[in-house]
Amino acid sequence: MRQHATPIKLNQTVIDIVGTGGDGQHTFNISTLSSFIVAAAGIPVAKHGNVSVSSHSGSADVLKEAGFRLELSEAALQTCVERTNLCFLFAPYFQPAMQYALLVRSELKIRTFFNLLGPLIHPAGVQKQVVGVCAGHWQPILLDVLINTGSTRALVIHAQDGLDEVSVTCPTNILEYHQQQTTSWVIRPERYKSWHSSLDGMTVASARESLDIMHSVLAQEKSPARDITLLNAALGIYCGAVPYITFDEAFDIATHTLDSGLALTCFKQLQQLSITLN
Repeated sequence: MRQHATPIKLNQTVIDIVGTGGDGQHTFNISTLSSFIVAAAGIPVAKHGNVSVSSHSGSADVLKEAGFRLELSEAALQTCVERTNLCFLFAPYFQPAMQYALLVRSELKIRTFFNLLGPLIHPAGVQKQVVGVCAGHWQPILLDVLINTGSTRALVIHAQDGLDEVSVTCPTNILEYHQQQTTSWVIRPERYKSWHSSLDGMTVASARESLDIMHSVLAQEKSPARDITLLNAALGIYCGAVPYITFDEAFDIATHTLDSGLALTCFKQLQQLSITLN
């Protein structure tokens, strides 16, 4: 798949934050929203995403709903990163061979191997990634592949409720590779005053509903959606920060970035750039 992909060279060192999907929870686009906070905090992000296959809203679906234009030239994408620390790489544009599987995947509406393949064929060749999986047994397997394909820092995560993101209903298991060492640790939402008894208020049936939640979080409204977004954004900041910081420090940065309005500014700026750039 890498041999048939269209690569893109970005001048900045970028990270990616992605859930591989297939968890059946139908949450809003958590990693997509988190990317705006991570970027606004100063960590360049190249978000690799697609339309929905097994969920109700893929990252491309919600961004199109928000008025973003996704088919941008390499020069335009580079400008996006330079000005906002963020760009979105629309998978079909860079992985043309995947179109032959997309129709079948859409009809199946279930988790397949292609869910795991996406993070492994990132067109910008990112070396730092946060990757969520819906089954814990995939964590060591996927981490091993990421290490062997050039990752210098990778966090493969799985929430104990089955979510492929950091969850607010339970602990999330983290398997981390950094400085040639692999460690495992746990994020407990109650430590960050973010625990909730269920995913109520975080599930959606359409891209429109997902966008509504994203707007409310960016507008700094208090909600479970805000809490889960901050935990996931913090993990992205933790992954990309140079020099190294703790997760607690990353959570504080994520909270300040959202509450200061910087994430909303990033969202608006990137939306406008995507429309005006060729």
